[in-house]
Amino acid sequence: MRYPISTFQFGVIASLVLVAQVVCAQQHSTSLEQIGIQLDQRAISFWEHFGVVQCHAESGGSQPIVPFPEIATIFESSDVCPCSSVKKAPLCDDGVMNQSACKDLEFGRWSTTEIQFQYGELNAPSFAGGGSSATRILTLQHASGWKYGDNFFFVDILDDSLLDGFNDRDVYLEAYANFSLGKILNHEIDFGLVSDVGFVVGINFAADPDLRKWLPGIRLSWDLPGFAFFNTDFTAFIDDSLGAVGGGAPAETNSFMVDFNFAFPFSLGIHDFSIEGHVEFIDSRKNEFGDDIKWWILGQPQFRYDLGKTVFDSAGRLFVGIEWQIWPNKLGDRITDENELQFLGVWRL
Repeated sequence: MRYPISTFQFGVIASLVLVAQVVCAQQHSTSLEQIGIQLDQRAISFWEHFGVVQCHAESGGSQPIVPFPEIATIFESSDVCPCSSVKKAPLCDDGVMNQSACKDLEFGRWSTTEIQFQYGELNAPSFAGGGSSATRILTLQHASGWKYGDNFFFVDILDDSLLDGFNDRDVYLEAYANFSLGKILNHEIDFGLVSDVGFVVGINFAADPDLRKWLPGIRLSWDLPGFAFFNTDFTAFIDDSLGAVGGGAPAETNSFMVDFNFAFPFSLGIHDFSIEGHVEFIDSRKNEFGDDIKWWILGQPQFRYDLGKTVFDSAGRLFVGIEWQIWPNKLGDRITDENELQFLGVWRL
């Protein structure tokens, strides 16, 4: 039996759980300073805090590394990029790499955590009163890798300028765990442009409407030129909400989702940028009253500029930019389409 909880209660519980996970993940992650791997400047500027490394053989030649479906490309095993072939940091006492750091790379352990702030004029669907209002979104976002896959979650706290019951200090969460076939088999997956296949399971949760969705499915990871990562997720979209009888949003029939998530870093002179985000398609369904819920496409690409590198000489920490939210049939409402730019500020921990 499930008991509905308030937004505040959920926020407190989720914050405690997620902070504990972040701390644990970061304790087991490996920084570049620990392992002393030499990077070119462009890699440092974008990837340093993702745990991405480019292995260079001691002979000076570039040793290719195996791409995996995480938010970063990492070493899979010592056979791919052996610790003994990596140039050691000059501060190492005896020229030997820290063994625990080496194991972290071999087992794919890495983590990155961000706090994001967005501000813009967003629409409310007609069933929530319609209209638009200034909306503030504070986000905790985390991604991490482990021996057999990777994890990703974000928690949004949303608040707008209207007291209409929609986005009034609401809490929204999405969390996904991906189990990499390449990691599980300890074997590189290579089917043309497909660099890995994974089993992914996710949950979407909104506190105020007490909405729960489960998303089991398959992930294809692509090896595309210039992209840090590019994944396609094919999942079910299974409703597990209490529905109107439980005081929440109406329960819905099940559907499916296709999601494209990506990151594309690039530089213009000494300035570093990235385009990253996702585009999802969710098919039509019906609610418990027989009303149609339209399909929707939600695109949320972020255009980021590494302000920290330019102003503070600290790459990969502080970003500014915009998030472009494109959302026809927002939340399944056929008469609400959204096409809005939001200010974006990102602090990477």
